[in-house]
Order: sequence, then C-alpha cells, then structure tokens
Amino acid sequence: MSLFQLNTLGADELRRAVRPVVPPAAFEHLMQVDAQRFSGNGESEDELRVILDPITSELHVRIPAEPVGGDYALSLDLEEAGAGQLRLGFIIINDLTGPRFNIDRTPDGALTLLGTASRNLDAEQDAMAAGLGPCQVRRGLRMFGQFLPRLEAFARRLGYVAIVLEPLTYHNAVMYERHGFAYITGRKLMTTIDDAFQPDGALHHALDDATPFRRTGGHSQPRARSWAIHDHILEVLRPDLHLDLQMVKVIGQHAGVQTFGPGPDSKA
Repeated sequence: MSLFQLNTLGADELRRAVRPVVPPAAFEHLMQVDAQRFSGNGESEDELRVILDPITSELHVRIPAEPVGGDYALSLDLEEAGAGQLRLGFIIINDLTGPRFNIDRTPDGALTLLGTASRNLDAEQDAMAAGLGPCQVRRGLRMFGQFLPRLEAFARRLGYVAIVLEPLTYHNAVMYERHGFAYITGRKLMTTIDDAFQPDGALHHALDDATPFRRTGGHSQPRARSWAIHDHILEVLRPDLHLDLQMVKVIGQHAGVQTFGPGPDSKA
C-alpha cells in the first residue's frame, strides 16, 4: 500500500490507519489546553482531522480538528517522493498552553512566511528570549523522538524504505541528524558552517552583537547559530549563500552523521 492506495479507504478507515502516527502525549496535551472541551482521554476521533488529496495523495493530519488560538497541537503533511520514499513535508508539534509569538505576521498584519519573506523583528526577539528558534510561533512539546518511530512504522506498513525532508532552519537540521538522518545535499555546507563558527572562524567573529540575533558566544548553541543564520550572517562567507538542505533517513537505521560540534572529530 502507498499514500495513493489510501484513497481506497473510507473516512473512518483512513483515520484509523493514520491514528497510530500521532503520539498519545499529543492527545493528552489537549486535556491540558481545555479539559472541558477535550473531555475523556482526548483521543476522540472527532479531534483527529485527516485529509487525503484524491489527486496528489498528499496527506494532512491535524489535532485538534479546529485550531486553538490560531494553531494546532500537531500539524503533519506527508507526500510521495518517489523511489520508495515518503516526504515529510511539514511537522509542527506546538505547546498550546504557552504564549504565541507572532513572527508569522508583520505589525500591520502582512504574512511573513515564518520570517522567510519578511520579518517581525520585535516578535522574533521575544521568541528568541523565550528559547524558541527561528520560524517558531510557539514552543514545542519535545515529542519528535516519540513521533519519528511512529512515522517510520507507518511508512514501513505502506511499503516505503526511507523518509526524506528539507529542514527549514539550521537547528532543525542538527536535530534531524541526532535522530538518524543523513544529507542528500548540504552536508558540505553544514561542515563549512560549523568550521566558520569555531574560534577564529569568520562566523565566530561575526557574532559581534551588531544585531540582537548575532549574540557573542552563540557559536556553541545550535539554536543561537540558527538565529544568526536567519539574520543572514552567512553573507559573511558568501553574499548569495543560504541553507539548501535535503535529508534522508533509511527506515530502521541511524546514519550517525554529526556536523555540529567543538571540532573536526565531531564530524565523522
């Protein structure tokens, strides 16, 4: 079976087929959000929204069924990538009980595309101060480690052999490395960035507090590096340089790739 073949399932069957991908803790989180609205154990099928495009077979999973404060606890998009690969197009697991940082809109309400097209600098500074990374409107629930084995099991059942994705930010790429992903493209770039953040490297020197996102000492933290990269610090290396990463995880295998570390030995 594949995502295309899921189109043969009825709505109830489709929800039952997709339900195991969602970590139980995500449903439990809904109880913390609103115990009256999400009664019982929070795992009602009514709060699991699954949409499968009948033409492209893109799969969209959301909980709860309707957003809370403009956001979902879990947003997941999957699609065919060819050659036996499943593309993880989008995954966000939000803490809906915490504050929201409106980095996705400018003060006058225009969309920023999560800070990639334009920026709300005040909101980004607040998000950074709260420990969030670029492109995050809310803190996460730290559930990716619970989610990934479930996604792998789902993919394996559908006959896929690998999961591919494109990290939007530097610190996300480092996180995916730690969960066993390797690079299709971009590993050389990631090691170049790591080298440049080492003492005496060009990016290390560029962390000069010239903006709030280029903090002195930020070289030692993936998220701080990520904010600096979001702030276009890579232009120090080359004016047209930007993150262009594609990653893959062979189901059931850990690639052992590590590009972030104190020195060359960490990149084996």
